[in-house]
Amino acid sequence: EWQGAFDLVDEVWVPSTFCQRAVAERSPVPVLVVPHAVAVPEIPQPDRTRFGLRADSVVFLAMADVMSSPERKNPVGAIGAFERAFGNCTDAVELVVKVSNGERDPAAMQRLRIMAEMHAGVHLIEDYLDRSALNALVDSVDCFVSLHRAEGFGLVNAEAMARGKVVIATAWSGNMDYM
Repeated sequence: EWQGAFDLVDEVWVPSTFCQRAVAERSPVPVLVVPHAVAVPEIPQPDRTRFGLRADSVVFLAMADVMSSPERKNPVGAIGAFERAFGNCTDAVELVVKVSNGERDPAAMQRLRIMAEMHAGVHLIEDYLDRSALNALVDSVDCFVSLHRAEGFGLVNAEAMARGKVVIATAWSGNMDYM
């Protein structure tokens, strides 16, 4: 359905070689990689209390926007991996799953709520966060987890890495340009 749009441009800019390969298969114009800029605040602003997190635990964070499809962002996979790794031993570990636009897929959200309720160490955040709150959330965790099924770039992965966070991510798609 987008094929006609190529007639309107001299070139197409995409954020990764993954996207470049996909678009170039059909593009009659050059497809150039122009990665996202990654801005990081100079002074991290962690605030575990704000998010109900313990000061002494190792905290993992997974994020998903339901408009990007929960299957692709795979928050269910992140909870499953956390369960397999730590079982019921969550005294020293926590997982935050931040979800946006959950109203777009009530069934997926209900599944996430049930999974989160079954494990004391899993916290589900369904609220919208402005940029400073989102930055504070990333600053408050120890590890970002992206068990995605495809990323055009993986901006949150890059932002977390730029903050010095450990990032666990699927070894496929756009994030492989910098991971």
